[in-house]
Amino acid sequence: MQRLWKAGAIVPRRRGFSRDSTAVQEQIQGRGNKKGEAISSILTMESIMEHKTLDQVGRVAEVCVDRAYTPSLSRDERLARWAELLEQQPERRLNTLLETEYQSWEKREAIRVANSPIFVAFDDPVLRAEGLMDDSYGEAKRFFGVSDQQLHAIVCYCHYGATMSAEAAALRVRAAVTGTIYRSERPVRAWHVYDF
Repeated sequence: MQRLWKAGAIVPRRRGFSRDSTAVQEQIQGRGNKKGEAISSILTMESIMEHKTLDQVGRVAEVCVDRAYTPSLSRDERLARWAELLEQQPERRLNTLLETEYQSWEKREAIRVANSPIFVAFDDPVLRAEGLMDDSYGEAKRFFGVSDQQLHAIVCYCHYGATMSAEAAALRVRAAVTGTIYRSERPVRAWHVYDF
């Protein structure tokens, strides 16, 4: 299946060529093409070009949308959606991530656990369409725009043990919207790795 890019997306260019068709013709003529094949092929392509809607193209090819150029949810809207997903099943038990504060930066970024609060977010097609690429700690930090301390407060083992309720995770996610760190009644350990 062919890959086509939606209008407004970045179109890969070959070195030395412009997107403007007249500039392309001038550049090709300047290269001294002996047979003139390149010029005639460009002119032929432009004269037979068909205009189709995105739906029509989608029937015959995979259409890739560059998310950098399409409107997307803001940071607060992403966090609010994550909290709403968690609140849909408030009693659901979710796995926590073990001792994120003790891990080196590289290991912490790659941590992932099945059925974690991050997994709930990744399981949502809307957040995946917005650009959430996996259910790792580092990807959640990047996608939701939270600090290590905020994400630690949402998903770490030291707050609730091996599992936590989805409702508790939602409270912590909502606290991240305001930029605060949710404090539980249980004492929180100090960070032992200072490489954020």
